[in-house]
Amino acid sequence: MLVIPALDLRGGRLVRLWQGDYQRETVYGDDPVAAARAFAAAGAPRLHVVDLDGARQGRPVHQALIRQLVRAVPVPVQVGGGIRDAATAAAYLEDGAAAVIFGTVAVRQPEVVAQVATRYPGRVLASLDLKEGRAAVDGWTAAGEPPAALLERLRAAGVTEVIVTDTGRDGTLAGVDPAVFAPFLRAGLRVIAAGGVRDVHDVVRLQQAGLAGVIAGRALYEGTLDLAAALAAVREAGKAPGLLPGGTPVHEAGREPVPAPGRDEGRSTRPAPGHGPGDTPWRAAGRGPGDTPHQGPGRNPGEASPEPPDAGGGTPC
Repeated sequence: MLVIPALDLRGGRLVRLWQGDYQRETVYGDDPVAAARAFAAAGAPRLHVVDLDGARQGRPVHQALIRQLVRAVPVPVQVGGGIRDAATAAAYLEDGAAAVIFGTVAVRQPEVVAQVATRYPGRVLASLDLKEGRAAVDGWTAAGEPPAALLERLRAAGVTEVIVTDTGRDGTLAGVDPAVFAPFLRAGLRVIAAGGVRDVHDVVRLQQAGLAGVIAGRALYEGTLDLAAALAAVREAGKAPGLLPGGTPVHEAGREPVPAPGRDEGRSTRPAPGHGPGDTPWRAAGRGPGDTPHQGPGRNPGEASPEPPDAGGGTPC
């Protein structure tokens, strides 16, 4: 299972939103590239980068910054936010992104997803951000159709891996609810979970539920989730299903997720993160979702263990 750090960009800064609300953000730093380097140095298997301004405006806003970030780290970077057409997706992929994430377009124009997936097999993810049981679009400002109706179309478009975000928990540290992701797992897709992750117990619970990965943002920045510990726990749980390091049963060590919190958090500023992840999926800059080999321009594959509404996973795109 992959533990993937999230880097959400707004106004050139590294931020996290509370339940995708642009009026409730926490700023974690003014240098997203430095944060990306820190995560990579700590062993991050992959980075999840979202252009929040782009998600809201429906076009790339931080393309130059993302290009710089992608070229600054030796690990794969999946990019989302404001990717609404094949040309934009191709530009990111040709600039070295390991994969692109379609959110709004995956819901409204799966034919565009199919076009990019055909040209860049294994390098396209779909983001389904659940809001009131439906896939949210336009930076989480609108709800689309029920997700079940989308799955077959996405599979037909060549998508094998999806990011599913529980928007009611996203950015809240409220804990996860594995049941939210069950319908997508039953559909036979590789699923990366996002929303509500608080600590290592949440990570292991998701692993035991069959998730392929988890995107973590606020928990890493606030220090409630230690990346090295999470990766060690994932490895240990893989050897002895149902147990955390030390032999503690997952169901005894964890807590049931608390009800999704209300919108009661305001804007704030926090120091930039000083630690990152560990473990690996796509080969460094050379593997795509589902471990599909590919090579990004100017990058060498390394050995390694894959819109919020438009970007995918844990923040509106």
